[in-house]
Parts: sequence; structure tokens; C-alpha cells
Amino acid sequence: MFEQLLKINCFSSRKEAAEELEKLYSCEINCIEIDESVRFAHHARGCTIIAAKICENVVIFQNVTIGTNMRYNKVNNEWENHRC
Repeated sequence: MFEQLLKINCFSSRKEAAEELEKLYSCEINCIEIDESVRFAHHARGCTIIAAKICENVVIFQNVTIGTNMRYNKVNNEWENHRC
């Protein structure tokens, strides 16, 4: 079930899947680009991954935080600094 929710959330930008991931697995995954080969050990329990691009063949374990001070502007199709 985790893999299905991850695909819907990351590759279709579905709010419902994001809410289910948070409720069931206590993780927040909001990536602009994430390669389909990326794997999450322990169903990403406790992970927070925001505004990141994750390339191929990465394994992410539980309780990992990946963030950025950049935000992707979908209108301009470019990254912007948002000073966080």
C-alpha cells in the first residue's frame, strides 16, 4: 500500500495520497522530482521530504529529513529561494 500511495503522491500530485501517507506512515513526502527507482526503508516512517529532487537508486531510511531553502515555481518552471 505504501508504494501505491507514494506513486500517487509523488507522480500525480494527489492531496488525498499525501494525507494518507501522513496518517498511516507519519511521513510527509512532497517532491518536485523523484526517480521511480528511489526506495524507502521501513515505509519512510517519520520522514519529512520537502521540495527536493531525488535522483535514481537512492535508499531513504526512517526518520530522515530532506529539505531546501528553495521552492519550485510551477508557473515559471524554475527554483526560487524562499529564505527559510
